[in-house]
Parts: sequence; C-alpha cells; structure tokens
Amino acid sequence: MEDIMTAEEVADMLRSSPGTIRKMARSGLIPAQRILKGQWRFSRQAIMAWLTERQVS
Repeated sequence: MEDIMTAEEVADMLRSSPGTIRKMARSGLIPAQRILKGQWRFSRQAIMAWLTERQVS
C-alpha cells in the first residue's frame, strides 16, 4: 500500500466519486495537500485517522 493517495484512490476506498473527494478537499472537509491547481494528494494515515474520528458509536 502506498502512503500517498490520489483523489481517485481515496474515492475507491470511500466508495465515492473523485469529484466529491476533490470538493471535500477544497472545502477542508477531508485532510489533503494541494500540489498543483486541481491536483490533490492524501495521506493514507491521515484519511484513516479522519475516518476513525467520524465513527458513530
């Protein structure tokens, strides 16, 4: 597993669309780093922590 993921890879993992993931990144709703205009990268570890924080008990 790679530590750095693209929007497409995150979308696959979360069963969402890449467009939704990019929109969430632009809005600051999901942890991401913008590397170029319109290009986002995501840390697998940060995404997993983000998911854990949002688990419903």
